[in-house]
Amino acid sequence: MEQVIEQTETALSRLRQAKHLIGEVEGTGEAAEGLVRVTADGSGSLTKVDINPRALRLSVATLGNEVTEAIRLAQQDAAQRTGEIIEDAAASAGIPQPLDETFVRERVEAAARDIYRQS
Repeated sequence: MEQVIEQTETALSRLRQAKHLIGEVEGTGEAAEGLVRVTADGSGSLTKVDINPRALRLSVATLGNEVTEAIRLAQQDAAQRTGEIIEDAAASAGIPQPLDETFVRERVEAAARDIYRQS
């Protein structure tokens, strides 16, 4: 029982550390040849948008598309970094991977066969 408690405390510690690391994540995205730069945090919220004055020479539609692209890239970068932290934390904390549909189906079918054999 003590070993289970110790393992649980270790897992919780690693998950708290992961939460802290996610809080420090900064994903970045650029568009319009670097004239538009965006930063997003670990939850995907925008924290900074920089638009070089030269980008204002673009048409409104083009500038809008470039800003949108920079946002998408920043959020994608932040999501990737956050995902890596979560995967590392789950692996080091001993959290099993989620069960996929095939695994569950095979287990149910095996249990059904066992029940059928016993009857």
